[in-house]
Amino acid sequence: MGSTNTLTTVAIRIDPSMRDQTTYPETNEYFVPFDQTYNGVVSVELEYASIPSTEPVVSARNDAFVYRVGVGARKRVSLTHGPYTPSSLVTALNALFVVEGDGLVATYDVPSGKVTFSAGSAFSIYVSDTTARAVLGLNTSEPIVSSATSSPFEYTCRGQVDVRGVKYVVIRSPDVLDRELGLVDMQKDPHQYVPYPPRFLKNFKRLSGVRLRIEREDGTLYDTGGLGHVLVIKIRYIDTKPDIGHALQQFI
Repeated sequence: MGSTNTLTTVAIRIDPSMRDQTTYPETNEYFVPFDQTYNGVVSVELEYASIPSTEPVVSARNDAFVYRVGVGARKRVSLTHGPYTPSSLVTALNALFVVEGDGLVATYDVPSGKVTFSAGSAFSIYVSDTTARAVLGLNTSEPIVSSATSSPFEYTCRGQVDVRGVKYVVIRSPDVLDRELGLVDMQKDPHQYVPYPPRFLKNFKRLSGVRLRIEREDGTLYDTGGLGHVLVIKIRYIDTKPDIGHALQQFI
């Protein structure tokens, strides 16, 4: 009996409710099974994505500021999680400095968008340990920055305050060559996605389900807060079917 090969396309709607919640308790990394197994998969493409905006501007991943003033002890303060304006961010940081009582003050300059730190004596900021460096504009490859060595003791951040939050999230699948399928711009519209070109596989693949990761722009998992989202992926595969006409001829 012969067979015919047909290039077939199927669109599959995916949301985290389809996952095994015991094995995958979070909605940012999970596996969903398909209703059938697709053999001879040629390519996988993201057709649609809508990801809710759930991470605040300041969260557990970027709330820390680490510093030392004079010969005092090294200190770590943590910003309250939530949304901020540039001014309210600096105000919140100054409130933490007041509690510490070592004289460090942050000043936000509206025209430049930069923060200047000042104190009554020389101080150091431990940039590599300051997870809030991006929102504060501490954009530097130096692990430690220091104030001027003589009065006025100041340090002005090189970058601008950025309180827009996570720039974009990437939808990635380890089952599709661990490649990005597309991204969602969280600062413009989390319901609009940017598709990547279809991922054509070098060798035909067999898929009975797919693993997915929702990542921040830096490759770490995005905190979806347990909320759901909607994805649609398009799979192209070689559908092999028996050649019925050939089979009937054998009986004639």
